[in-house]
Amino acid sequence: MLKDLLADLRDGKEITLSYITNQRGREIENEILSFGDGKWLLNRINCYSSRSLGLGTCQCHSHDPYGEAVISRKEALRLLEDYVKENKRDKRAREAEIAWLEQAMKGVK
Repeated sequence: MLKDLLADLRDGKEITLSYITNQRGREIENEILSFGDGKWLLNRINCYSSRSLGLGTCQCHSHDPYGEAVISRKEALRLLEDYVKENKRDKRAREAEIAWLEQAMKGVK
């Protein structure tokens, strides 16, 4: 999975590392990793009251809802490794719930 993510980044794709749920119940991107022109870029929500993101009432006139930072290769790799670990944990939890439901259904007449 890590190799696929690195290939996607090399090809100009962005990887959304995390989401949050806004006040409207929609998931929005919280952290986005990209690679371009030899730089690792991390975009994060800068204003957790941003109206445009559905998080509050701030119009964000004096700042952007998202902030961009250049990060090191080491930091980018750590973020990707954490992302892969979290996805594997989530997958195992979903599989365990599916297995439990299948087992529970066998016991119901």
